Amino acid sequence: MNQISLLIVLLFHLIATNSYSQQCEIFYKKFSHSEAEVKINSRLELIKLPHDFSVNQLLRTLSSEGKLLYEGKHKYVAGTDFLASNEFDWSKTPMDHKPTDILIAFGTNSAWDIALDKNAKSLVISDWSPWPLIAQNYLISPLLKTSKSRSEFILALSGVPKSFSEHLDLDEAFSLAKKLLNRPTADKKILMDKLLVELANDLTITDLELKFITTYLMAKVGETSSAYNFGPFQNLRNSVFADFNLFYETRYNPKRIGPQNSVFSSEKNFAYLKNLFLQNRVSYGLTAVNDPSFYAALAAKTKSLNYSKVTVSVSNIFSCGGYNGLTFIDFQNYLQLLMKSFQGPITVFRTTSTTPPHNFFRYDLKKVTDIPEKDEEQITSVTEPQKAG
Repeated sequence: MNQISLLIVLLFHLIATNSYSQQCEIFYKKFSHSEAEVKINSRLELIKLPHDFSVNQLLRTLSSEGKLLYEGKHKYVAGTDFLASNEFDWSKTPMDHKPTDILIAFGTNSAWDIALDKNAKSLVISDWSPWPLIAQNYLISPLLKTSKSRSEFILALSGVPKSFSEHLDLDEAFSLAKKLLNRPTADKKILMDKLLVELANDLTITDLELKFITTYLMAKVGETSSAYNFGPFQNLRNSVFADFNLFYETRYNPKRIGPQNSVFSSEKNFAYLKNLFLQNRVSYGLTAVNDPSFYAALAAKTKSLNYSKVTVSVSNIFSCGGYNGLTFIDFQNYLQLLMKSFQGPITVFRTTSTTPPHNFFRYDLKKVTDIPEKDEEQITSVTEPQKAG
C-alpha cells in the first residue's frame, strides 16, 4: 500500500469513528469563556453555513485595509475572469533574473513566478474584474499565510485538513487532494469540517476571510455552486474556473511539468511567496490596463518608496481584442504611457495568443525606439522582440 492510499485509509478511519469538528466544538465549550475562547466559539458558528457576499462589500474592506491602491470607473465583461492563470506553457517566458523594486502585474499566479524570478520587493496584482483580486485576498492569501508548507496549502485549498500534509511531497499532496475530492460527498464534508475547525481556531484569519473560505469549500461538497457560480464567485464563464487545484496542478505539479523554477518548486520559493503576503507587500488595482490615472497613482507610490526599478506584466490582454477591443497599436501606446508615467527604464512581460501554444516576450524599455514596431502575435520565437529601428 503506497503512502497516498495509506493516508486515505487513515482519514476515513477517522470519519468512521466520529466527526472531528463535533469533538472540537464540544472540547471548546468545556473551557471557561475567556475573550479568545468566546471568539473561537463564535467562529465555530460561522463555519456551519455558506455566506452571501457583495462585490462592493469586499472591495470596501480591501480599500479600508489600504490594499486597494486604485479603483477605476471602467466596465468589464463578465465571464472573462481568470481566477488562476491558464498559461501552462509559461516556462518559455524569457526571464532576466534581475531584481526589481515593484512588479505591476495583470494576472494572478502568473505574477507570482515573475515576482520570484525578479525578487520583487512589492507586488501589485491588477485586473479589470474584481473577482481575481477578491480571490487572491480573501481565499488564497489567508491559506498561504497560515500554511507551513506547499503541501499544506494545496491540501487546504482542496478542503483537506492541513494536518495531513506532514511528510508529503508536493506531487503527493496534489495526488491526495485529487483522490479525496473524488470521494463521496459525505466523506468530503467531514474532511472539510475538520479543516474549517482548524482555520476557525487560527485567529490570524479574519472573520470575513473565514466566511469566504467556508463558502468556497462548501461549494466543493455541492453547496452554493452552479454552472456559472461557485461558492462566493459569481458570473464565471464556467464554474470550473474556480477550481484552483486544477489550474495549480497543471502549472506546478512536478510529475506533470518536470523541473521548473516556480513559487512551488521548493520550500524556499514558497516562503518568498508567503512572505509577500505576510509582510503586506501585496496590493491590488481594479483597473483597465490602459487607465493613465492608475499609473499616475503607482508612479506616486514608487516615488514615495524611492523605487526606481519597475516591472510590468500584461499577460495576453493585448491579444484579447475580441472582448476588450485592444489592438497592437493600443499596446504600442500603452508602452509609451508606461515610459511617460515612470520616467525611467521599465521591463515589460507580455504573452501573445489566447490559446496554447502561447508566445512570451520581454521588453527592456529605455527609449521610445525600444517599443516594437511589429506585432509578435504570430511569431513563434520566444526571444526578445524586434525593436523599432
